[in-house]
Amino acid sequence: MSNYFFDHGNAHFLFLNSNPRLFNAQADYSTPYSAPPVGFTPYPSALREWIANDLDSSWQPWKIVVYHHFAFSSGDATQRNYQMRAISKLLEDHGVNIVFNGHEHNYQRTYPIRSLPRVAEAPTTLAPRAVITDPTFDGISNTVPDGVLHIIEGAGGNRDFDGAKPTPRGQGSGLDQEDMSNGTYDFGGGLVFPQGPSSWLDTH
Repeated sequence: MSNYFFDHGNAHFLFLNSNPRLFNAQADYSTPYSAPPVGFTPYPSALREWIANDLDSSWQPWKIVVYHHFAFSSGDATQRNYQMRAISKLLEDHGVNIVFNGHEHNYQRTYPIRSLPRVAEAPTTLAPRAVITDPTFDGISNTVPDGVLHIIEGAGGNRDFDGAKPTPRGQGSGLDQEDMSNGTYDFGGGLVFPQGPSSWLDTH
């Protein structure tokens, strides 16, 4: 019951369950820097088939997918929770235009993304790229994106994860999900993560 679809106007909406139990709880919500990121197991085959059949049977010009845990994010507070990359190529191949996510408590929007074969593997710059982006799409002069747009609209929830303020405005001291527009964040122990364009544009 947590995977369903409906049509509204000229759009087809597909809502998916992204909870970690679909991936043997690999996304365990532990501290993101406590261990290296891992690649995720395949998406359940029965659900893959159901998704493909649903998208292929819709004649609506807009196909919109919604699920909670993002596939792509520049947020370094939840960098291990990208398990939905396991179906990013499936959604692309079956005509999805745009994907809406939550989980991060901030706003993010990708370039149009096309997934490559190693998209669900652990991120690394020591291997070929995981995705190809289309930086030419601007919605004005170039109105046909080469790929799927992914949008995180993280304004909801009981706090907005501003690390400089106590709850309910923030989460107290620590990593700030709200102010990630530039600079770096030092987790200690030699783990320093980029914030801003250098992380947004990393196609690995």
